[in-house]
Amino acid sequence: MANARLSTTAEGCGADTHQSPKWVFADSAGKHDWRPYAASGDVPEVQTDAGESALLWVGRDGKLFVEIDQPGEDFVIVSDYCYTKSGSLLAFSIDVRTAWGWGYFEQGDVRNGSSEITVSKFFDTKSEASIAKPPQAADIPEALKPQMYLRKSSLPFAELLVSH
Repeated sequence: MANARLSTTAEGCGADTHQSPKWVFADSAGKHDWRPYAASGDVPEVQTDAGESALLWVGRDGKLFVEIDQPGEDFVIVSDYCYTKSGSLLAFSIDVRTAWGWGYFEQGDVRNGSSEITVSKFFDTKSEASIAKPPQAADIPEALKPQMYLRKSSLPFAELLVSH
């Protein structure tokens, strides 16, 4: 998914998402039971509205780029994170695409533990053109907020990174 989206987080992290990810993890049933997989094609079907999968690439200067995908019936959320070699979050983005034909995109940087939003917009999912905030956005406020993992060690599958 990283290739078709608006985010420049991967590029800024120096990660080539055209290459296979270095690690693939999934919590396919949404039960906080993350498991490693050899390749993204090996991940079992992730349960809609519960499961998640994560793809990880090593970027420039030891940075780590993480893409977390959360499929849903009414919307799909893709969150990107770029971590320094020491494990601090540098940049993030969230891309929410709804079944109603609109999406929300937010991108930002993290400095001294504080996030700063650099891009925030609603868009038409067919044309990618910016649009006014749709009325349905008020129905899913939590989905439009990125989950912030300020340290690589706070990722839900962090313990699996140590063993891989």
